[in-house]
Amino acid sequence: MAEGAPENGTSAANQVVYRPEAIAAHRQAREHFRASQYTSSRTLALLWATSLASVAFGVALVAVPVPAHVSGTAIVVPAAPSPGAGGEGLMLVAFFPPEARTRLAAGQRLLVDVSGKGVRLESHIKEVEQSVVSPEAALERFGLKGDSRQGPNGPTACAFAVFAPPGTEGLSATDWLGSTFRVEVEVGQQRLLTSLPILARFLKG
Repeated sequence: MAEGAPENGTSAANQVVYRPEAIAAHRQAREHFRASQYTSSRTLALLWATSLASVAFGVALVAVPVPAHVSGTAIVVPAAPSPGAGGEGLMLVAFFPPEARTRLAAGQRLLVDVSGKGVRLESHIKEVEQSVVSPEAALERFGLKGDSRQGPNGPTACAFAVFAPPGTEGLSATDWLGSTFRVEVEVGQQRLLTSLPILARFLKG
């Protein structure tokens, strides 16, 4: 065998020699490709998750029911003058917008904000006035003639509920007479989207 010839019989001209730099570059390119594949898969999964969450949120907006409330004000009066009341105790006369009258009914839950800080008592409507009441009639009927600030400032729908004052040390039940509170009555249910008017207007264009 000639000196310097390859042992396997392959000529030197046919041998391919890879430089270390080329091998390193090839390995780096393969690693980069694998990393790109992993990143693409993770991004795709994130996009799918975001899409599914958006669909679920949209379904919740149009399908999930939430309580519908009507807001108003109420004043504490002696129980006897109020319709449906009997015996001793205190009643709430609640004033609501006149358009809410047809949505009010006996038995509905009434939430009373007694502190102005979100601490609310729960009561239930006992009776609803059958017709809209004028401010003057409301003031005269419930003994508020001397202080119009306690009564409604326009036509109103009236509802009546029992008032059980919170257990405040040093105060008797009669000390609450004439007190005024913000109240909310639960009149039914509505779609979640309806309770977010800004978002509802945006989606409607």
